[in-house]
Amino acid sequence: MKFRLVAGLSIILLCVFLSSYAQTPQATLMARAETIAQTSRLKTYGNLADANISNVLVAPPQFSYPTPLVYGINQPIAPLSPLNTGGAVPPGIYGSVNTLSGTFSTVTGVVADKAGNVYVADYDANIIYMISPAGAVSVFAGKNTGGFANGYRTSALFSMPDALAIDTDGNIYVADYGNNQIRKIDVSGNVTTLAGSVTSGNVDGAGTAARFENPRGLTIDKDGNIFVADQTNNLIRKITTAGVVSTYAGNGTAGFTNGPRLSASFNTPTSVEVDPAGNLYVSDATNNVIRKIAVDGTVTTFASGFNFPREARFDAAGNLYVNDQNSSSVKKITPAGVISTLAYGSFIGMATDPDGNLLVGGGSRVVRITLTGYTIDKPLPAGLVFDPKTGTISGTPTVITPAQNYTITAYNSGGSYSKIINIAVATNAVPTLIPSVITMPAQSPGGTLGAGNIYDPHATSNNNETPITFTSSDPTVAYITPDGQIKVIKPGTITLTANQAASEHYSAATPATQQVIFIAQLRVLLPVINTRTVCAADFNVGGLVSDNLFPAKYTSSNPAVATVDNNGKIHIVGVGSTDITLSEPGLAPYYLDAVPQSQTFNVTLPVIPAVTIATTQVNTCPGTPVTFTATSQNAGAAPKYQWQVNGANAGDNSAIFVSSVLVTGDKVSCSIINTDDACISTYMGNSNTVTVTRDVAINPTIAITSSVSWAFEGTPITLTATANNTGPAGELTYQWFVNDLPAGLNSPSFTSSSFVNNDVVTCMVTPLAACSTPATSNPVKLTIVARVDVPNAFTPNGDGVNDKWVIGGINSFPNCQVNIYDRYGKLVYQSRGYSQPWDGSFNGQPIPVSTYYYVIDLGFENQKTAGHITIIR
Repeated sequence: MKFRLVAGLSIILLCVFLSSYAQTPQATLMARAETIAQTSRLKTYGNLADANISNVLVAPPQFSYPTPLVYGINQPIAPLSPLNTGGAVPPGIYGSVNTLSGTFSTVTGVVADKAGNVYVADYDANIIYMISPAGAVSVFAGKNTGGFANGYRTSALFSMPDALAIDTDGNIYVADYGNNQIRKIDVSGNVTTLAGSVTSGNVDGAGTAARFENPRGLTIDKDGNIFVADQTNNLIRKITTAGVVSTYAGNGTAGFTNGPRLSASFNTPTSVEVDPAGNLYVSDATNNVIRKIAVDGTVTTFASGFNFPREARFDAAGNLYVNDQNSSSVKKITPAGVISTLAYGSFIGMATDPDGNLLVGGGSRVVRITLTGYTIDKPLPAGLVFDPKTGTISGTPTVITPAQNYTITAYNSGGSYSKIINIAVATNAVPTLIPSVITMPAQSPGGTLGAGNIYDPHATSNNNETPITFTSSDPTVAYITPDGQIKVIKPGTITLTANQAASEHYSAATPATQQVIFIAQLRVLLPVINTRTVCAADFNVGGLVSDNLFPAKYTSSNPAVATVDNNGKIHIVGVGSTDITLSEPGLAPYYLDAVPQSQTFNVTLPVIPAVTIATTQVNTCPGTPVTFTATSQNAGAAPKYQWQVNGANAGDNSAIFVSSVLVTGDKVSCSIINTDDACISTYMGNSNTVTVTRDVAINPTIAITSSVSWAFEGTPITLTATANNTGPAGELTYQWFVNDLPAGLNSPSFTSSSFVNNDVVTCMVTPLAACSTPATSNPVKLTIVARVDVPNAFTPNGDGVNDKWVIGGINSFPNCQVNIYDRYGKLVYQSRGYSQPWDGSFNGQPIPVSTYYYVIDLGFENQKTAGHITIIR
């Protein structure tokens, strides 16, 4: 229900009647919030980055007691509890000390994270420990071997770690005293150097270029800047979020001078703390004071009277706590400047936990000092007891006591609140009846009913002896059940009256009233709409409304994608996204419009058939058939194929495509259509493209030549083949033929001395490359002539033996001319052709025995032979 204030105290509650709306959503039961009063003591510390100050903000307490009170001696009193209308006060004994752990060497720094883990710097052990909320102690970073090393947690080394600080992201910063550095442990556990170097000094600069000397206290302001108490340098240093170090305050000389921050002097600064306004506070240990550096840069003395102050921290109420080391105490400085001792013990490190309690550490232990609960400024009359956890006064007074004022203070993490109560104890005193006070706190507009449509007005009373009862001005809207609950039946307006009868210790309460308007908040429920394809049929979205008396209204933000009617039926129009919104208008004044609900509806293309094509016939020869095969998915029962070559349709409606006319560079692809229904058949799936690669056709040529144009019988003749267009590799085979019969070797040359006249020689060359055609050379017809065998003597004596000069092979040269000369050069024989051998005569007469000389012109290729011949008789 929703709240609307009318005359008097009235509340409008947004409600729903859970028994209504079967099969429909129920109206949202909106949470109800109570107004919490705040006082001037509330301090807003939420802008601090330093987790040393609790960032769990609550309102400070605000309470009251009836006063004055007169009790009769020896008469038990009704327990008197504070009526708290402010922030809750966690039960605790303010200022009590509880040890978290006592297992350390020398604690110098503590800090707590948002989860309640406490981190401890152990100066002598060179270790950062962690105490879990359950009290388990473990090593968080470092090891008991002092030194310097960055790395992951226990791989890192520290040297006398001192103060700790934590930022809003959970990163922990360590003042590494012995290493003169500020170290960072990030949330993943990696330890790095933020600023400084193992080499000490006083140098401003970025990161490790800067120098510190024995840094101690740390704090972080709301902008993430880190301030460092640079102890031995007597300076306050500042590290920006970029890691740049500068001198913020101090002149570097030990002293006690106030004034402008860079002119001021400090003596052993051990701690720094920042308040929400940005003012900085310094524990100036040797000067035994707390110094303040205002945002304008002016240094003043904030508080004095300490004995070597160490860590200082604010709580959410603005109190500053200081570990006063040499007085072995924890001091508290109120916003008014009042200094008091909160607890005793020699402590150094200090922080606040998420609950606003104080954590301090020193020596071997870390303790928690409770900062919540109640305190009273003086003892109550004898017999009366004050409970510091609850602020309740109880017991039986045993001594007559005049009226006195008692100041009771309540503390929580949001601040504190004090109230004065006057109490007296008298003889035969008429017991003072405490007025019953019913409180019906303000309700937030938009509060909701509980289970079963029960309205809870959150009425309370200081009288816990008699119950609060209610009446309703209109039981037809809401009535009071037998067990006293307020049951809402329907929307409407009532005046709710709360009453409380008197008891032994309390007088009757003045009736308290609320005017409550119960308004039904209509509600709709629109389920998630699953993605559908553009081919999907109309469907109902399935929306629900909280009351069928009021019609639903559907809209589509993109009618080009889908339309919807007021019955929730969706009709798909196209691909894309649209927001389908369901609303339910109400009816004033008691039914509020439902908050519209929208769901994004995505319309996609149908599952388009997919096809891939491939061929196993690659690098084929031109003119040979190439087969392509299509492999499809989501193509339906009867897919339709369309093959294309270079974008032009080809082939048949088949998953196989064969072509012999493809050439290198041709691009083959295939489209496919699912013909199962008309909608999906409008969406075509396209395959990959395969580019045809044909091997180059090799058509060689060959020519052969002979080493001679003719030759005598038995003379070696060499024929040489010259091939062209043999392919890129040039690898060939040769086959020689003589008169069409294979001869020779696989070689580009062929030599033989066995040729005979008119032999015809050819050569066939075959490239080894694919797609090659053998080529046959030109024929070479050989001319082979017989050898002329000229005898050097013959005996023409008529005995029939060697009577004629027979020249072997001369008949192969019919055009020859034979000339014979005597020793004097006289021609004794001449013949054209040599069909008849010479008989050794001249002009029919035998010529004398002697040696003669012949010259034979073969009449062929200018071949001649000469020699001598002897006639013997």
